[in-house]
Amino acid sequence: MIQSSQKHAAAFEKNKEGKKVVYAFHGSNAENWHSILRNGLVNASGTALQVNGAAYGSGIYLSPELSTSLSYMRPLTVDSSAQDCVTDPPATDTSIAPTKFLCVALCEVIDEEIKKSGSIWVQPREDYLMTRYILVFKVGESVPSISLSNDAHITALNTLTQSIQAAST
Repeated sequence: MIQSSQKHAAAFEKNKEGKKVVYAFHGSNAENWHSILRNGLVNASGTALQVNGAAYGSGIYLSPELSTSLSYMRPLTVDSSAQDCVTDPPATDTSIAPTKFLCVALCEVIDEEIKKSGSIWVQPREDYLMTRYILVFKVGESVPSISLSNDAHITALNTLTQSIQAAST
């Protein structure tokens, strides 16, 4: 799955030729996902779009640990009765039962220029990463502990990716 413009996808594919790639998660607030799905992840450091600080430098923040990326977001509240999505707390009307979701991107990242500090990675180059999957979790339900530092998880991810690619051809 490619989540960005064709121009960005082509640049990423060209840049990754002959280079090592890794996978990492990116967590973002609900209001950012429309733009992420349409435009891909962008380096918002130092712009009006920057939401969190830049303690580890300028770039797109990623992590091999799902739990780290989940901590960087506010949930999306879906009010099924109103057919609306909001990021604010649910209405006080208890007859409406909104459901909250967390979304996280699983990205393929060229393993160059990444600043790695424990479970926090910063990739300064937008053309060195590509969103491959969007994972959606319902708040309050168990979220799996996924570590892309775990060889078994990487093997499972590679198998899943190969299966999806084979099914789409």
